[in-house]
Amino acid sequence: SVLALSGTLAPRVVERPVVEKVALTPVVSSPLLRDGDDLTRVVGRAATALVRLEVRRGGSVSTASGVVFRDDGLVLTAAHPLRGADAVFVVLADGRRLRGEVTGLDEVTDIAVVDVDAQDLPVAVLSEAPAEIGDLVVALGAADDSGQPSISAGLVTALDQRLALPDGPVL
Repeated sequence: SVLALSGTLAPRVVERPVVEKVALTPVVSSPLLRDGDDLTRVVGRAATALVRLEVRRGGSVSTASGVVFRDDGLVLTAAHPLRGADAVFVVLADGRRLRGEVTGLDEVTDIAVVDVDAQDLPVAVLSEAPAEIGDLVVALGAADDSGQPSISAGLVTALDQRLALPDGPVL
């Protein structure tokens, strides 16, 4: 599989396109478990693309999880932990700690992109297979100080749901 995305975050919050090329590095994850995939094996493969973000705000530090989605250092994460950040550091699965730059942040979808200066990183590649009701899905979070990622599993219970927002629906 290959991750191929295009476009930008909301124009009011991003300075450049978020994705400009296709990730061609090794595939480490698939969000849907099909055909008897072993959950432990999927988590093991995906863990190499997970990162922990350390967000400095004033004198405090908070953490968040993210996932590398481009081999040249683009990380996808939630936007809300980054609001008002003075500095962001990204801790890779191999232990490297790199300064990150928020390059896109969308309040409506709560998605942000952080850029780190690194190359040839393992990436999580999204599946092109359509989700079906009853599919097992897994949410992974970055490893804590113990080195163990957080894991949550569930089932797809509905498809094509819309969230009504003042600016229009979000799929």
